[in-house]
Amino acid sequence: MNVLLLSPHFPQNFQRFAFALQEAGAQVLGIGDAPAAELGAELRSALTEYFHLPNMAAYERLYRAAAYLIYRHGRIDRIDSHTEHWLGLEARLRQDFGIPGQKPADLDFNRRKSGMKEIFRQAGVPFAPGEPVTSAEQIRDFV
Repeated sequence: MNVLLLSPHFPQNFQRFAFALQEAGAQVLGIGDAPAAELGAELRSALTEYFHLPNMAAYERLYRAAAYLIYRHGRIDRIDSHTEHWLGLEARLRQDFGIPGQKPADLDFNRRKSGMKEIFRQAGVPFAPGEPVTSAEQIRDFV
């Protein structure tokens, strides 16, 4: 199994995921904006390969970095990062490379509580009521 971690170095306490994936037998691939030397020896040893990409927001370059890792190591089975900042890029990569997980259209629902509540409602899962409000009066009415 190949797992691609975006910014595997951040946040630092989540580096444990890379270690656990490696221990479970996965090839852990990384793309990040930190130079490899700044990752620390332990994290570098958990990564099968790391691609330094100074500007990860440049999607075409991120796409090419992922394609390069696929060329070198085979199909990527999962993509993850540990910050919400990269959710959109993860979703685009999953869509473009046919990788399971959230796609860009899913984020419209999953990034908003109202969207998640609609998914729960459709699935018959109970949830707490909510309502978007813009004034103190609306808050009082809702309560």
